[in-house]
Amino acid sequence: MNASQPYVDLDTRMFHGEGVDIYFTKTEAKIVHFLLHRHVASNDDLWGELYGMRRSGGPSAKITQVFVCKIRKKLKGTPYRIGTIHGVGYRFHDTRKPVARYT
Repeated sequence: MNASQPYVDLDTRMFHGEGVDIYFTKTEAKIVHFLLHRHVASNDDLWGELYGMRRSGGPSAKITQVFVCKIRKKLKGTPYRIGTIHGVGYRFHDTRKPVARYT
């Protein structure tokens, strides 16, 4: 792993980036870890990663949006963001680095 790449330790639930250490809940850490390893993830992708079942069972699909909102608040003031690509999903990115654009 590149030392400059952000990562989440799922055992401690700590996010580590350049000069940034943030504690996440178990669910938040799973979401951040998932987004760090995917280019883009839809709401359904996140829900499936968290609950491992079809959407007909388990909590409302809106719960993933609530967790993303909580993560965004914890990332505020850092160079890291979870962006929304409307109609596609979420993307984790470092604001100091260029990102691919979606149209």
